This record gives sequence, C-alpha cells and structure tokens, in this order.
Amino acid sequence: MIVPTDNFRFFSSDFFLTLGNEEEPSTTCTGAQTYNEDLTDNGFLSLLGEGLYIDKVTVGRGSEEVPYNDPSYDGDVIFHNEGDKQGDCSFQFVNNPNFNCVSHEQGQQIPIWAGGNFNSIRKVFPSYFVMKARVSDLLKAEKWDFDTVDTKAHPEYLDPNYWKTADFTLFIWCPFDVTKGGYNGNDGKITVADFYEAEHSPDGHLWSFLSRSKTKLFKTPRCIPNKETGLVECTYRSYYFQAYVDRSMNPDEQGPVDINTEIVPGETWTCETGILPGHQKYAITGLMNYYEMFQNGTFEMMPKYFRDPPAHILPVEESKKKKSRKNQL
Repeated sequence: MIVPTDNFRFFSSDFFLTLGNEEEPSTTCTGAQTYNEDLTDNGFLSLLGEGLYIDKVTVGRGSEEVPYNDPSYDGDVIFHNEGDKQGDCSFQFVNNPNFNCVSHEQGQQIPIWAGGNFNSIRKVFPSYFVMKARVSDLLKAEKWDFDTVDTKAHPEYLDPNYWKTADFTLFIWCPFDVTKGGYNGNDGKITVADFYEAEHSPDGHLWSFLSRSKTKLFKTPRCIPNKETGLVECTYRSYYFQAYVDRSMNPDEQGPVDINTEIVPGETWTCETGILPGHQKYAITGLMNYYEMFQNGTFEMMPKYFRDPPAHILPVEESKKKKSRKNQL
C-alpha cells in the first residue's frame, strides 16, 4: 500500500499496489492501472492525490534492466514477468517523500472505512450517547467508487458464504477523545456488547473490537425476480450494532459534531465505522508502528482515509483545501 505521510488524502485503504504477495504474483495490469513508455500513467495516479508522478520503474517493464518494448512483455497487457514481485504493476514511487509503502500482508492495513453518516443516534446523555452503528461487509467492494479493495488477492471477500463464518475486527473513530468521559472522567471507552474489546489509540479517537463467535456480517438475503429480465436478484441487508460511546461532560470537549437524536442516517456524519477481515487484536499498535503519521499516538490524520469526511473533522490544512474546492464549483 502507498501511504501519504503529509498533506495527501487517499480514497483507497487497500490499493492495487500491494507488497509481500510473493507466492502467486499477479502478472497483468489493465486499463487505468497501466503506464506508458514515457512513464505517464493511464489514470491510477489521480486516486493518490495531487503532485505525484512516476520517476522511474525499478522492477519490471521499463526498468533499467528491461526495456518497455521488450518482447517478453505481451503487448500492452502484461506489465511484468514472473519473478517481478513488487506488486501488480511492479514499480515503486521513489520521487515523492510524502509516500512510502506498507505491506498489508506483512505490515498493517488501514481499516476499510464505509462511511460515518449511516449511523443513528438512539439516546443522548451529558456523559455518553447510544449509537446504532452501521457496519459493512465487502461483498460489493468491486463496485465501490470510494475505495479499492484487493479482491483479486482475496476473492473470498465477494462470497456471501465467507461472511457466514468469518471473524472480523470492527473499528470506530470519533472526532473527540472518548477517554475524557467515563465514571471517573478520565476512563471513558466505547462499549459494543457483540464484540470483545481490543485496543484504543492514546488520543482516545480510534477504537477496535473483535467479533464474538456468533457475531457475523451475514444476513439471509432478500431475493426477488427482476420483472424485466426474470433473473433473481438478491439484496443483502446492512448490519447494525449498538455502541455506548463515553464523552467528556465539558461541551467544549464534545465537538465538533453535534450529537443528537434528530440526526438523520444517510445525511449527517457522526463517528466513522470500518472493518478488517480476521481478528486483528493489535491493529492500532500496528498502525502506530508502520505509519509515520500515527507514530505519536494521535489519529487526527485518519479522516483522510474516510469515505466522505465532512470538512470540520479533517486536519486544518486539508479542511481549508476542501472548502476552497467547494467554493470553486
């Protein structure tokens, strides 16, 4: 995974360039994931933000060892040979100090965030609120336009039967320090009864939970025939879990989101929810170990990975950019 370490925002939490998959390296890149002889890209760089270009290819087609038009490559389809194992397109970005690479298999993957505006607020009290949190599986990941999941390496994510038995890790990020609440005013936490507690970040924003044995991201689908085609189409319903979220009694420490029971799901952002497949008990520690932006234990940069974060939860500089873009429209 290519990781922004400064003022860049990603749409992808599982981008196509994945390191560490050396047993069965992918051999094809098509469409937007390809690059040209002059090292211009065919679309994928726009997913990574502004100011990035390909400086050189270190492994594979167009590298110093292998010319771009080498006969070993099959026209415009095959972009590396067997043995080129750096990733799907087999090149590295070496020109931009704002990016480095982290292996999802050997390092730590960013949670796959599904949006913070689909939750509903059930009850609100001065020191905590009750949230019906929406959690998404990855069945429709190939159709997402807000994130890119490596379903080529993990086709099981698209299989409903996988989610019948799969363990998973739930992540909740709130735009305030949850630990400033609680019984003693400094021991607040998020409680989700359907999960075991795992970790929370030192700044109290990011929390992780491990699914219990009967907690699965699977519901019997609703299948009805299409009136026009006659084919049976199945719809998989959303999953919701009740979360108790502590917060400070001081209103100045409860923002910047006004949490109330009149919030309309689908319209107003509350707290972000996401998952990673499997039980990843030490995922937050991994994020701190592998990502420079999180090394100090603060996760204010995490909204750059969110599906559609509102400007008021983004880091200050990024928030200004987002407002400026809106003003130009």
